[in-house]
Amino acid sequence: MQIQVGQKQYAEAVSNNRFSNYLKYREGFYKLVDNFCEDKGDEFCGKIKVDSNLLYVRFFPESTSDGLNWWKGDGVEYWAGIETALVELSSCVGKSFEDYNALDVVSFTRLIRTIKNSLMLNYEPCRLVYAAEGSFNDCFSAKNLSEETLAIYSTIREAIHFFNAIMAYAGRSGFNTALTLNALYDDRLSAVINANIGRFKVGQCGMRIA
Repeated sequence: MQIQVGQKQYAEAVSNNRFSNYLKYREGFYKLVDNFCEDKGDEFCGKIKVDSNLLYVRFFPESTSDGLNWWKGDGVEYWAGIETALVELSSCVGKSFEDYNALDVVSFTRLIRTIKNSLMLNYEPCRLVYAAEGSFNDCFSAKNLSEETLAIYSTIREAIHFFNAIMAYAGRSGFNTALTLNALYDDRLSAVINANIGRFKVGQCGMRIA
């Protein structure tokens, strides 16, 4: 009888510990998102809004009070989808380093939209950006900066920063593709955007998306 009671108490202790860890890590994720939003956003440049609860579920669908199984199931595909888009964006930019005007602006815009939407990263107020030869349906919300090139450039860099912060939080350095993202860290990224700024449609500052 005492053994059974002891086993039951042990099982309850393990369950309580798992639930406590689950809450701790989930609250840690919310704090990470809040800190990022406060650090990178403001009223002038655009407050950053992220649905941290939904984002957590998308990234860690297997993480429950029964166990923190972060790297299983649909969550891995979600992570991989964002990184694939980042790799493709880096490749898109890198191909134009020898000829800035060779940038595929439509693909460039679509990839930024995909990355931002997956990260649920939004600015308010913002500037809406899309390719002049593309569709408005492929627009993305950019940082609310008066200089158009800087607005687009800063949006890309903050999306990368946010993704890396989440990766670090989860204790994962990446999917071994760091070298393929080099173009997004290259100083020429800003020059490529600036050379093609006339091929973008950039909305006025102060736009708000309901």
